[in-house]
Amino acid sequence: MKRVTSSVKEALNTTPDKLIIVVKIGTSSLVNEQFGTLNLSNLSRVCEVVRELHAKGHYVIIVSSGAVGVGCQRLGLAQRPTKLAQKQALAAIGQAHLMRYYEDILCALGMTCSQVLLTLDNLAERSQYINARNTFTELLAYGTIPVVNENVSHAQLESMCTWHLCSTVTFSADSITINVCLLDGCAAYAGHCGGSRAALWRQ
Repeated sequence: MKRVTSSVKEALNTTPDKLIIVVKIGTSSLVNEQFGTLNLSNLSRVCEVVRELHAKGHYVIIVSSGAVGVGCQRLGLAQRPTKLAQKQALAAIGQAHLMRYYEDILCALGMTCSQVLLTLDNLAERSQYINARNTFTELLAYGTIPVVNENVSHAQLESMCTWHLCSTVTFSADSITINVCLLDGCAAYAGHCGGSRAALWRQ
């Protein structure tokens, strides 16, 4: 009987030279609050770091916030709404535009991105959890860069926080089992990957 692998890392046969790295980028890094616009320079720098890691043979996953902020920017709203339905609507608007930017920049850098929308419920329910794990395995095996965001149109919590999603996705021992996690900074990158661009993306 063929043994079923229990993690993405095991399925991909990672080694010290071929790690699974999750890059978490928050809304404050993506949206320029002063001008109410998308911070393309920050987004481009993040994608350049991803390209460098990918070129070294590592598997990279981007966990991205920012959909609500980009939605506000697209509609010219000066303040973020407080009602759940409004935030969900703005996230639906912003997510489409945010993914377009990821697609354009990563494609220009010679990479293919993929989109993964999850909720905490997806990872709490066993069958959905396994499906998500298998999807990540295949996306990484194909050489794509998964861009993960919360599927806020189905979110149940009043405080939709992608950090909760990031924590669940990145630190779940049975799911992805990552090697390095970069949280809006490159300290882990410098320590684990010997990168010369450690200060490139630190806020």
